[in-house]
Amino acid sequence: MVLFAGEIKNKKELETWRENLRIKVNPNLRIENTKERGMGVFYTPVLKNESIERIELLRIPHTSSYNIYTLRTLVDENLNTEDKAIVKRTLSIIFTRSRGSSESLILIAYFIGFLIVSKKRRTGNSNDAGDARFKEAIGTYLSVLLDTTIGNLYGDHQDILEDFLSAFPGNVVLKNSIVDITSELWDEVTDTLNEEFLEKDEAIKVEEVLQLYETPLQEDAD
Repeated sequence: MVLFAGEIKNKKELETWRENLRIKVNPNLRIENTKERGMGVFYTPVLKNESIERIELLRIPHTSSYNIYTLRTLVDENLNTEDKAIVKRTLSIIFTRSRGSSESLILIAYFIGFLIVSKKRRTGNSNDAGDARFKEAIGTYLSVLLDTTIGNLYGDHQDILEDFLSAFPGNVVLKNSIVDITSELWDEVTDTLNEEFLEKDEAIKVEEVLQLYETPLQEDAD
């Protein structure tokens, strides 16, 4: 069953990636480009009064989901010693500077580390087998996160973030997350990571880091 519509960028690559992860999808489910931005998930009912309680849209095997446990396994099995050190150091830098901690932030930190690894691999210093393993396990999903347009509250709507903070003054997690975004935290993190790991022509941009920070990551699975 084809999940991704014809207009989706890298449709063939994404379908192969889904099949390799053994993700099962409802035959009436489609992922298409939206009129506004990014991609959307659309379901077409077979029956007019079809009960949504009986519909299984998507089933992702536990081993194919991304959480703090599966990502550690992916790192151990697919990255070489140098790459593992990069990911570990990235986690350390982010959690040293961040004002809060959560599983979501751990996932974000991992993928920022993967972004650095992917930038370094483009220089041609790694072997083909390692590149293939990295791309199959992590690279495709990373490219989806970076290519999906979701808007940027950091640059576009800081007033909305401040309104949220005013509406929920007692929510410490929300406060820390918003302060992290509206402060210069991610500019500082990006500069530190570039200085430690990347040459000027390879450097990651703060916009890429914020894209990963603000894009919902896949945490749960059936």
